[in-house]
Amino acid sequence: MKAHVKLVEKTKAIRNAVLMLAISFVAIPAQAATLHGYVSDTADSASARIYSAAVQEAVAPARADSFPAELQGSWECVSTVIDSLVDTVQPGQQVVSRLNFVKVDDGRIMARFQQPGWTETQASVTAYSTASYVMDKTNFYYGDQTNGGWAARSRDHYQVVDLNKMLAESEVDQYVGGQYVGRYRTRSTLVRIGGFENVAMGRAAK
Repeated sequence: MKAHVKLVEKTKAIRNAVLMLAISFVAIPAQAATLHGYVSDTADSASARIYSAAVQEAVAPARADSFPAELQGSWECVSTVIDSLVDTVQPGQQVVSRLNFVKVDDGRIMARFQQPGWTETQASVTAYSTASYVMDKTNFYYGDQTNGGWAARSRDHYQVVDLNKMLAESEVDQYVGGQYVGRYRTRSTLVRIGGFENVAMGRAAK
């Protein structure tokens, strides 16, 4: 009976967290250009899927503001644009990038994309279960003498399949000169580079 009550309370907490995430977004740093617009829709289908997966898992993560330590290392990320309202981003476009999960100074495990010219100014993670994570981030582009005139806010929904594979769905809002120009969405498959066993053996050898 106690276990059932705890599960109900945990489910309510997850639902409340999803609702709060859907209607809020933290402010960007004062030194960055002001962005007009927002990345969240309250009826977002991806958020609904994350919530559903979290309820099904019903396993509390070690930290609610971090990816799990087991994800540390390098991953290959293959992303495909599934729809777009940005002229320069077309559905069907595919991008292959590298993503590193690293431990930051406060002990959290965060995701860091290797994107030439882009500077990450803020990022936060919300863990809904041991398999479901959402990352919000804001990036500014300083390449090609743009001086941060291009910017992107994104919300990335990660579903851990196993220790070597993840699936993700992202919504990206783009800005030019601080003005909102449109949104595009991607779906991604992430595969660990080298495999978890190799990473574990490398850590054990240190």
